Amino acid sequence: MAGGLRAAAHGLTIMAPADVRVSVIIATWNAARVLGACLDSVLLQEVVGGYEVIVVDNASTDDTAEVLRGYEGRVRVITNDHNAAYAGANNLAAREARGEVLFFLNSDTELQTPGVLEQLARAATSDGVGLVGPRLLNPDGTLQPSCAAYPTVLRTVLVGVGLHRLLPDRLRARVAPYFWSHSEPRDTDWLMGAALAVRADVFRKLGGFWPTLYLEETDLAYRARQRGLRVRFDSTPRVMHIGAHSLSQRFTDAERAQRSATAELAFLDAHYGRVRRAAIRAAALLTYGSRALAHALAGRRARARVYFAMTSVYAKPPRQ
Repeated sequence: MAGGLRAAAHGLTIMAPADVRVSVIIATWNAARVLGACLDSVLLQEVVGGYEVIVVDNASTDDTAEVLRGYEGRVRVITNDHNAAYAGANNLAAREARGEVLFFLNSDTELQTPGVLEQLARAATSDGVGLVGPRLLNPDGTLQPSCAAYPTVLRTVLVGVGLHRLLPDRLRARVAPYFWSHSEPRDTDWLMGAALAVRADVFRKLGGFWPTLYLEETDLAYRARQRGLRVRFDSTPRVMHIGAHSLSQRFTDAERAQRSATAELAFLDAHYGRVRRAAIRAAALLTYGSRALAHALAGRRARARVYFAMTSVYAKPPRQ
């Protein structure tokens, strides 16, 4: 509830009343082609208690600065002298934000209705909720999966060999939520960070996003859940997301896969015990390697390179 103090929950310190209810934070790099549409969709929002928009330009070399000049007076701009990536830019803006709720939004997105921010703000400030995300859509209007689960040996093998496809939708929502229909609101392990709302006090208490490229939202959700907070998928608010607009300019598909696998191992090292880590590593190495070989034999060279890149990361000796 904006404008008043709430009782402390789950051991978190509650902030004093904010100047605005929602702070929309957009980290961008070389996204001039899509940034304007994103900002236009945000500026059409209607939020009880008001909102602000903060854009962090990660040293773009395209026409991003020119695009942002067209929003002078309506958007706060922070200009970095280097590319601080997703975590660095968002953490920087979060320190400057005045909102009770922080809404981290990729620059290659568009909010589909004027009520998206209000819906997410309400969900993010519901009892026991730490993070909340909307339904993501591809540019053609089809579902873009956003719910995900933490790795286990069973889950890694099940998805790796495709057995999750045999499960009924309700069970898939728990075992392999990325492949679930996303047909209703529900709690999940973690949510894709393209559009993610979190109470500002929760975010700051957790120390923000980790510095590793990829899985920033995974680690944040894990630490929130350790404090007894829920991670909530809300199927009503809708956000269109192009996907990998900026990262695809920096890295090839195989390079992105390699960095993603590196982040997966960093997550395991941070949060899992040695025996459990080793078992999941072995299962992932087997499934990634099998997929790489299958794609190579089928002549799908691009997909094979992606899985070979991930396999190479998992094949390295684990950290002691």
